[in-house]
Amino acid sequence: MEINISKKHYKVIIKALQTSSFIYGPMSDLVDKKYKKDNTDIDDVLEELLSHAKSFDFGKNIEEFDNEYTPSATHRGITWNKLCLSM
Repeated sequence: MEINISKKHYKVIIKALQTSSFIYGPMSDLVDKKYKKDNTDIDDVLEELLSHAKSFDFGKNIEEFDNEYTPSATHRGITWNKLCLSM
């Protein structure tokens, strides 16, 4: 399946997935276990989209190690800071 999206929409989707992963991951330790959700699917989708980062001029914002893709530490910090400032 192929989905055509703009570079701007790609970046929005990456930020949304990062935020969701953080909320369902580390932040979920702060809530009762009955509300806890598995963030594996979110992380899998994020990694798949990050593997296409260079096509969206987003390559400088990712790190690749052993064919696994993650947001770079710099990009994670920028996203988190913007999220906190917008609250």
